[in-house]
Amino acid sequence: MLRITDNELSQVITLAEKLRSSSVNYSNSPNKSYKERFLDESLMSPKLKDLLSKEKMLLDYLDSLNLEALEDLLVIMYLGRDKDYNKYDNARTIIKNHRSYFDRQIGSNRDEIISILMDKRPLDDYLKDGLGIIRIQV
Repeated sequence: MLRITDNELSQVITLAEKLRSSSVNYSNSPNKSYKERFLDESLMSPKLKDLLSKEKMLLDYLDSLNLEALEDLLVIMYLGRDKDYNKYDNARTIIKNHRSYFDRQIGSNRDEIISILMDKRPLDDYLKDGLGIIRIQV
């Protein structure tokens, strides 16, 4: 049914939880844009450095996964976020329907899938909710 392992799912959820737990206050330099503040090393607080470190850990881990695992994460994440599925379908049908939709919309673009996953907060909650819908525990 899923092509991603329980261990890979668990690792992504753990890294996403750590990333979400990092909070950053960008008010250090109100005259600079978000991007300028983000890129300016001199303005980086320890919290921002921690956030970037956790973000890089998640990004690197996602980048290490094969395409099929990334596609599964995308399906699970959107399923958990949108909760748009037929409650009478079994898990296999729910996954198949979502997979075919994303195959048409995104295709097999690794970079785009990773970018979508990295942009989602709270990714960990979306994944947990999606796994709950298809009755999988990790």
